[in-house]
Amino acid sequence: MTAVKQIQDVALSLPEAHEQPHFDKTSFRVGKRIFATLDAEAKTLVLKIPVDDQEVLLQSHPDVFATNAWSAQGWLEARVAALDPDMLREVLEDSWRRIAPKRAIKALEESRS
Repeated sequence: MTAVKQIQDVALSLPEAHEQPHFDKTSFRVGKRIFATLDAEAKTLVLKIPVDDQEVLLQSHPDVFATNAWSAQGWLEARVAALDPDMLREVLEDSWRRIAPKRAIKALEESRS
């Protein structure tokens, strides 16, 4: 399975998530709010991760995560090739939870019980 397909499968499995172009990238959204973007070459996934939580990821996985021009506004880069499937699911879901409405989060939790 390609990295793009894996990212799409995980992101779009989250309640109310959809894919939409965003300039030269692909964005994954709930409503109009973006929770992740993927560059055209599928090398970099940018995730909605608050500044306070970024440092943990940067220190624990320096080969995967990096800051960017938008990090101070709550965005963190991930190298797609360095993300294993479990980490991909974890960071995409965490990013999604930051912007998803309570009803969508509840739907996800209910689907897992």
